[in-house]
Amino acid sequence: MDLRRFNLSYDQIQLAGQCLNYQPFIISDNIITGVAYSWLYHQDGGRRTYGLHEFVFDRTTEVEDTWNKAYDANRRLATMYDCFLDHIADRFPGCSLADMACNNGYFIVGAALRGLGKCTGFDQADYSSSVTFLCSLTGADVEFRHSSYDSWSHIANGFEPHDVIVASQIMQHISDPLFFSRL
Repeated sequence: MDLRRFNLSYDQIQLAGQCLNYQPFIISDNIITGVAYSWLYHQDGGRRTYGLHEFVFDRTTEVEDTWNKAYDANRRLATMYDCFLDHIADRFPGCSLADMACNNGYFIVGAALRGLGKCTGFDQADYSSSVTFLCSLTGADVEFRHSSYDSWSHIANGFEPHDVIVASQIMQHISDPLFFSRL
């Protein structure tokens, strides 16, 4: 998601670099985030840090080859995510969406910006600061729940039925993916 269209202030850029990381965001002309570089170029060391945060790339401190690879890899991932979101928005206009293992909130915020109704993200890690930041920046109205899917009980605390469920980063982490897919 290219956040430059929201004209981030210096302070917002600094905050974004601290709370966004794993999902592919363009924060400024010099700062991007995303895990895709580490997936494709793990032999190069794969992970970079911005302050203490993984998957944040600062063009002013990266060698040009690393920056170019990171930018390209994460733009490809963002293109895939955006194609998913565009298709969901076209097929299910105004419907509700839940993202299990939502991480920084790319899908819930992206869905809300495309006109979907209630958008709720769930994650076992507390990404409330990321989601709050994205909502304040974009004007999206979404909800984050610090709750994970429990493979033993087959529930996520606080989960309510939604029209669309995104499971882009959870299936490989759970022991019961077939049961989970019946949500």
